[in-house]
Amino acid sequence: MNYTNNGNVMNNSYNQNLRDFKKNGFLHLKNVIASEDISTIQKIIKKNGTGAFVKTIDFFLSYDVLYRQQYNSIILEALRDIYGSNYWVVNDINIQVEQYYNDRKDKGWHFDAAHEFPSRYLFKAEYGFCKVGLYTEANSIEFGGGIDVEIGGHKSFKNFGSSKASYFLSLINYFFDRIFLSLFRKKSVLKIAPGDVIIFDSRLPHRSTPRQKARQNKDNPKIAVYWNIAKDETNAHTYMKTAMKLAATDENNFYHYCKYLAYHFPTDYPSHYVENSIQAHQIISLSKNWASRYKLPVPEKNYRKAIFD
Repeated sequence: MNYTNNGNVMNNSYNQNLRDFKKNGFLHLKNVIASEDISTIQKIIKKNGTGAFVKTIDFFLSYDVLYRQQYNSIILEALRDIYGSNYWVVNDINIQVEQYYNDRKDKGWHFDAAHEFPSRYLFKAEYGFCKVGLYTEANSIEFGGGIDVEIGGHKSFKNFGSSKASYFLSLINYFFDRIFLSLFRKKSVLKIAPGDVIIFDSRLPHRSTPRQKARQNKDNPKIAVYWNIAKDETNAHTYMKTAMKLAATDENNFYHYCKYLAYHFPTDYPSHYVENSIQAHQIISLSKNWASRYKLPVPEKNYRKAIFD
């Protein structure tokens, strides 16, 4: 993707990015991350574990080479093409290492907003959430490690109006779409190369590309780094409310949500990150007081009482 000062080129890039995102539910940016950064990220991961594991925000903010990807100029321009200049970064970080999900009954297919279903705002025209994913290894049908998508699958969520009857119609359409129409949509293994970035609607059905067989060379693990974007402040606050709700109800993922919610911006972020982020975009977080509640080392069985009482 090339961006220049020529108004026509910029406008064409904007139109194409927006069209692709709305039509397909994702945008594929090629050769975005510098090769030296990819190499450094791989070295960091290999120093911190072997096999399959997942890291979150504390790991992400510990390494400049990871967090400065959020203000990569190509990613920033693409996000502005999609959502305009008022989008917010939601640092619910997920760094996946060697994640394939081969053994799941659903074969790994899911959409990231599933824990919010059937919330009414998922069907509203004002809805705007996406995920940014960067990849350090090539994707392939044989060895997997990238991402598969159901092209256009986010269109299951249609808005028929603001009334309760319209919402009911949206739900009927959703189930009809998922049961019948989705059978005719193309499911694609995206041809990702090292340093590529995928930006996708949080309602888009996708999965980590399964592997058909294990690789002989395990020196370069399959790594994907994800963070979230909200179209505007309203959507960003909706995400925070949902995260707080899940921190209180989803016992399996309690610590994941608490880790993210405990980070207050700018207090708990590296100064270099803060300086660059303020120039590039806006970061959503809880207030300093509320964030401090999630820093408590609370036994799981007592977390509701400790945080909310």
